[in-house]
Amino acid sequence: MLLDKPAPEFPLTSLDEETVSLASMKGKPVVVNFWASWCVPCRQEAPLLRELDSRTGNDMVLLGILFQDTDKAARNFIQEFNLKYPTLRDPKLATAIDYGVAGVPETFFIDAQGIIRHADKGGLTRERLNEGLKKVGVPEL
Repeated sequence: MLLDKPAPEFPLTSLDEETVSLASMKGKPVVVNFWASWCVPCRQEAPLLRELDSRTGNDMVLLGILFQDTDKAARNFIQEFNLKYPTLRDPKLATAIDYGVAGVPETFFIDAQGIIRHADKGGLTRERLNEGLKKVGVPEL
């Protein structure tokens, strides 16, 4: 299990063709959400993640990582839910494998030092999201 261990590093390309690395986020808590447009719980948690993104400002970083999905379907999902945070491609699932993702959604809460402090499997609820945020020092929603 990855809890209380350094988060696996990744350089991934966003749907906007920007390279994003976890190392560049050191010093801020990071929430990493693995998701797919075809995933029903992902659809249910999307409004909650949008709210988190709109409330946190520069206090933390929220990243989505696409899991076995197409760019087109992901873009439609992002537009439907009006998501603004970066979505990254993981075409060979190397990052998902490094994080031990078995299915989506899965969310990892990484502290400012790059240590995974909490992991959540399944669709987030406000209560479960707040549990993870507390463990990385981010104010609750």
